[in-house]
Amino acid sequence: MYALFMLALTGAVFMISFKNLIMLFIGIEILSISLYVLAGFNKRDLLSNEAALKYFLMGAFTTGILLMGITLVYGSTGSFDIQQIAAYTIKFNTHPPALFLIGMLMLLIAMAFKVSAAPFHFWAPDVYQGAPTVVTAFMSTVVKMAAFGAFFRLFFTAFNLGFPVWQTTVMVIIAITLVISNLIATRQHSFKRLLAYSGISNAGFMLMSLLQINNVNENGVYTAQSNLILYMCGYAVANIVAFAVLIQVKTATGSDEIDAFNGLAKRNPFLAAVLTIAMCSMAGIPATAGFMGKYYILMGIIESGYSWLAIVAVLMSAVSFYYYFAVIKAMYMKESETPNLPLNPSYLFILIAATLLIFIGGFMPDLIRGLLVR
Repeated sequence: MYALFMLALTGAVFMISFKNLIMLFIGIEILSISLYVLAGFNKRDLLSNEAALKYFLMGAFTTGILLMGITLVYGSTGSFDIQQIAAYTIKFNTHPPALFLIGMLMLLIAMAFKVSAAPFHFWAPDVYQGAPTVVTAFMSTVVKMAAFGAFFRLFFTAFNLGFPVWQTTVMVIIAITLVISNLIATRQHSFKRLLAYSGISNAGFMLMSLLQINNVNENGVYTAQSNLILYMCGYAVANIVAFAVLIQVKTATGSDEIDAFNGLAKRNPFLAAVLTIAMCSMAGIPATAGFMGKYYILMGIIESGYSWLAIVAVLMSAVSFYYYFAVIKAMYMKESETPNLPLNPSYLFILIAATLLIFIGGFMPDLIRGLLVR
């Protein structure tokens, strides 16, 4: 398993550092093939087998779309290099050829699948639930951040000035993603499936960075990149806390249902406290990294002239309070006959460090933005 994780990390590095479309494809394939195996690592678990099969079949289909998109873009531009593609985009900014537009749309669809944006999200809940919890945690943090890094790099660098052509498609994907994920999440009983739909909802917020790639601050610096990185960091550390607590609870109870968290505040107050902070960050409660991430993303989207999309995002964030606080309610307001839940010491440092990062992102967001974006 460790070798597969390292292989997946190699693919992730390729994805966020590529300079041509061939390297992007290689990075995606290295990452994806490793995840297909990891998702089905519990070979005697039917849910794990189902997760691996669904992920493989849908991933293979999306790979075909990605390759066709790369082929059409290459056929139009004569190059795989993203800088040369960007020069081509500038040349035909007003009326780009149909072949190029179709290729760009296919790349958009393939990347939307990788970040589990609707309507290409169907694999995520089943794969999150069936895969081993450690693998699910890896997918929701490292994999999602790598996918968004590649997504942003591709469209910010290669297709930046072609932005008016595909902005409508991106807006529709964002709106559908926010509405579908949050409404369906309110009906979930599995904590892993809830986090899957939470990840889909957060993908909608992160996609908003694509609509603000031309925004600049008073110093002439593009702000979309720093907004996206702050949001991704806040989302990732909150998910690390959530999955670390889930692993502890599932080890003790054998269940990943929300009911398994009943009475956790009495069984282990520390785990309940850090999970509460993580849920508040995901919901966007002030003083957390999640709140500041959403604030900067929403301010950027309003600055870009998409106020209606910001309203949809705020309304769906209000809906998300229902399912995030359902977990908090289970921990503090419900009783459980399960005995006290011991804390694995190896998780203590991770939980404390991630929780501190949530507060650092909430009180000093510009510190993180300044460190990560130059």
